[in-house]
Formats: sequence, C-alpha cells, structure tokens
Amino acid sequence: MVLYQFNGTADSPATSVPTGVTADDLIQNNLTFQQGAETIFFTATDWPVGAFGTSYFEWSISPGIGTLWIDYSAATFGYTIGTNPTFTTELSTGVDGFTSSIATEVSGAGITNYPSDSIAALGQQTGTVTFRLYGYTNGNFGSSGFYNSSININGLTVMTPEPSTGGLIAGGGLLLGRLRRRSRKQAC
Repeated sequence: MVLYQFNGTADSPATSVPTGVTADDLIQNNLTFQQGAETIFFTATDWPVGAFGTSYFEWSISPGIGTLWIDYSAATFGYTIGTNPTFTTELSTGVDGFTSSIATEVSGAGITNYPSDSIAALGQQTGTVTFRLYGYTNGNFGSSGFYNSSININGLTVMTPEPSTGGLIAGGGLLLGRLRRRSRKQAC
C-alpha cells in the first residue's frame, strides 16, 4: 500500500511504500490546509464552488530501481471525506493528460464517505503515473475535506526480473564471448 498521512504541511511524504515502488510527496495546488478541532481532520478550504477548477492534490508513483512495471489491475484508491455542503471529488492521471476521471465520488451534505474505488483501468504501467485528486463544493458555506488524515492506494503488484533470467543472460554472453575467441584462434 502507498499511504499518505496529511501532516498539515504543503508537501507530505508517503508514510508507507511497498518494495519496488517509489512515491513522490503529496502536494497541494491552490489549497490551504486548516486543521480542525480534532487532529484527525484536515480541510482544504479553497475548493471551487459548482465545478472542478485548479485546486487539487497531486502525487506520483513510479517503478523502483529493478522493477519492470507496476500492475494496477487489482488496485483501489481510498480516502475518507466529510462535508458540509455536498462535496464532489474526481481522481485523474497524467496517463491521459488528466482529461478523464478514473474515479468520482459525491458525498452529501453532513455525510462522511469512505470511498474505495477501483483504479484497474490503469493496467500495467512501466513509467511514472501522476495522480490528481480534484474537488468542488455545491455552496460557499461550511467546509469540506478529508478525515483520518490520509489517502491510500492498495493492491499494487510489482514485476521484477527473475534472478534466473539475469543469470541466463549473463551466462549466454560469456558463452558467446568464448565461442568468438575460439573461432578467432582457429582462423589463425
């Protein structure tokens, strides 16, 4: 699981990252954190009203050194939102230039919602995937934000080369080198 726990700063590092995966800091764009009365609640107060705008959280996940690809086929994106008024969130990625949503949630006024959305549509990715979580409210009263101070991506699978494959490739190279030397000696 890649886990980000909000700490009230502009950039929050991942607090949990599986082996074979690297994760950039969670950053905020056009948002200001305000910590609520409870330490488990952070609300970003600058969400636009009525439509998505330029306010979002962003983070990137990449295959680590020696990892061939990350498989998102069984992965889910989870977080907890609480709202007053109604709050709509949308998850998009840089895979398609942030043009379409891979997960959308609407949380009604006064409701705490615990979405866990499939992000299987990403399939296998050999490079960096940058995520953006956009949001908007349906009114300019109250506050809407994230409870439990975290977001997470569960169910990632990484593919690394088999150790025996590397050995076979190296062994084949040595064999070819010996055969070339042998053929040169016979030619002289």
